[in-house]
Amino acid sequence: MNTELYNGYIDYLSNLRITEELDDDLQRLIQKTANNYFINNHILYRRHHGKQRLVVPEHRKQTILEASHDHQLAGHMGVDNTFQ
Repeated sequence: MNTELYNGYIDYLSNLRITEELDDDLQRLIQKTANNYFINNHILYRRHHGKQRLVVPEHRKQTILEASHDHQLAGHMGVDNTFQ
């Protein structure tokens, strides 16, 4: 998720207001879909098919991928297990 949208959800769910700096399309998107998101310990999650999914802001994706794949202790047992 792009950082602007991520921060928009965090702001809306924390303060029940939408930052006016966001363009109109993002403001409408947040209002329309905010009920699918929640914050736990200052981290944004999405409800999807009865499960809680961590929302990763765009600026954090590379760090997470590197930690998951490049570290000598990292590894996974396939795409499905990694996704879960």
